[in-house]
Amino acid sequence: MRDGELTDKQKRFCQEYIIDLNATQAAIRAGYSEKTAQQISSRLLLNVVIQGEISKLQKEISERTGLTIQWVLDNLKEVSERCMQKTPVMKFDRTEKRMVQVIDDDGKGVWTFDSPGANRSLELLGKHLGMFKDKLDVSHDFPKTFADFIQQATKQKKESTEEPEESDGDDDESENAEDST
Repeated sequence: MRDGELTDKQKRFCQEYIIDLNATQAAIRAGYSEKTAQQISSRLLLNVVIQGEISKLQKEISERTGLTIQWVLDNLKEVSERCMQKTPVMKFDRTEKRMVQVIDDDGKGVWTFDSPGANRSLELLGKHLGMFKDKLDVSHDFPKTFADFIQQATKQKKESTEEPEESDGDDDESENAEDST
């Protein structure tokens, strides 16, 4: 096997992966051990050749079905717009023998809309635009040694207990001038 070529098992992994985008299950279905499927699938997804094969397969599916990112976005937008259309809440009026709009205590008509559908479609659109981050990036420069930790803690304690510098009196004069105006 030359560089850039996939084994039959790796090709099968790629084909299985595009079914449900579940790497661990794709590895198991492709014939890898259930015990190591999670580790193997993570390693496989980092392989540039496998990434290329998965992209190629997804592009083929997109072309064959006509499903594109633009199509999905357009339809999510349409779902959002339809879900946000308000609809009158109706009830049957026995005296008038017809459907009438429900009126609230303030005498205004009651309306409803599909808020879960609107929220979900807006959430998906927002994720596509990068508006929401599912991962929290917590990074901090931790001291490498215990001695560094002690030195850093001592420095922070010293900085927090230092007395503020005395002013030269100019600030007091400007405050007094403001008070008199």
